[in-house]
Order: sequence, then structure tokens, then C-alpha cells
Amino acid sequence: MPTPAPETKALVTPVLRGLTLMRYLAEGGATTNLSEVSRLTNINRITLMRLIQTLEHAGMIEPLPQGGHRLGLDFLTLAANAYKQDDLLAAGRRVLESLQSKLSLSCYLVVLDGCEAVYMLRAMPEQGLVSQIRVGSRVLAVQTTPGRILLAQLPQAELESRLQQAQKQQLLPPALTLAQCLEQAREDAKHTSLWSYGGYEADIDACAALVRDGHGTALAALSAAGPRSRFNHDPELRTRTEKSLLQAADELSTLL
Repeated sequence: MPTPAPETKALVTPVLRGLTLMRYLAEGGATTNLSEVSRLTNINRITLMRLIQTLEHAGMIEPLPQGGHRLGLDFLTLAANAYKQDDLLAAGRRVLESLQSKLSLSCYLVVLDGCEAVYMLRAMPEQGLVSQIRVGSRVLAVQTTPGRILLAQLPQAELESRLQQAQKQQLLPPALTLAQCLEQAREDAKHTSLWSYGGYEADIDACAALVRDGHGTALAALSAAGPRSRFNHDPELRTRTEKSLLQAADELSTLL
């Protein structure tokens, strides 16, 4: 028996077999005759039966009334969300660049992952801005304006579940209780945009607005941030920032 190549030793064979079966179904293959499927996919018949049971349980495939299987709704939703994410980033980059050019502030596109705000895109002014936030940064959502406005859109039960999980993992700041987070979310839900005054980074003020899909579901948040000294020097900058941010969020929602 030949020795596996070094680059294949770390591969998980059952996963590869599962993907092979899903490709077979995606190409129109039927599972009514397992012996035939086994021959065409080169997967052992017993293994094939277990794969079908596992993928069906996970919602990746679903049985047909007339027999056989097709790709499941959960898989199709997963694929659609992946395409949506690509669209979000492509369109978001254009909107962020325009927003940054208009305001000369640091502008971000943020999504929610669990209880974390994930910074997916960033557009910076030429003079730059000293900030800990980079593309890919993960920040506890309750500490940032885009994270807070996204948390505030969650159903109450899901919000409580996520915050309780963060509390169990000791992610919440010591000075912030679960009850305070829930109350903050209830208050945040009343607003179409949110401001933070040095809430995450000292002397950095930030505003955030929601990006929604065609059904009104929150997809992401846009955020603009800058030194407090700039806002204090230009009293109209806060008004312009909030108005421009809401317009940019509406534009991105329309593009999506």
C-alpha cells in the first residue's frame, strides 16, 4: 500500500467523503440506489449510509417524498449568506471610501459574530488616525457603537443568550453587569444611530448606523470615528457625520 503524501496526512477523510456526496447531489445525482451511488462516488456503501444520516441530521441534505435526497435548506442558506457577505464587502468598500472622503474620518464596516464586533473593512484619512482597530479586529460588541447597535437588533432571548455566554467566558468588563448590558441594548434599540464619546478608545468619538437587507434585517453597521478635538473644533462636524453616516448606510442597504 503506498505511503500517503505528507500534505494529505492531515486531511479528514470522512469530511472529504461528505463533500464528495454533496457534490454528487448538487450535480443531480440520486440516492435511491445506494449501490450505484457507492460505485459512482467510490464511497463504501455502509459509510455512505452513515454519511447520509449525518448530513440529513445536520440539515445539509434533505429526503425527497419520492425517495432519494437533495441539498438541504440549511446548506442553501449557508451558501446564500456567503454570497451575501461577498456582496456586502464589495459594495461596502465603495461606500466606505466615499464616506471617508466626505468626512475625513476613519470609517469602518462591522458585522456581529456572537458577542463580538468584527471590523471587516476600514477606510482611513490621509493623515491617519492612531487607533487599535484594524481590519479583522474583534472587539466585545457592548464596548463599541457599531457593536451596540447590532446587538440592539437581536431578539430578546437571543441577546440574553449571547450576553450570558460572554459572561460565563468572563468577557464582560468587570464594571459592566449583564443587567446593565440588557438595559443598554433596550435603550440603543430606540435610536437609528449611536454615538460613543471615548467609550472604547480614549479621546476618540464614534458614530454608527445600521445596514439592512431588503427584509429590514440588520446585516452590518457603518461607523465613523475621529479625535474628539476635531469634533470640538468644528461644532457642525457631529451633525454632518451622523447625517452622512445614515445616508451611507441607506445607500449600502439599497445596493444590497
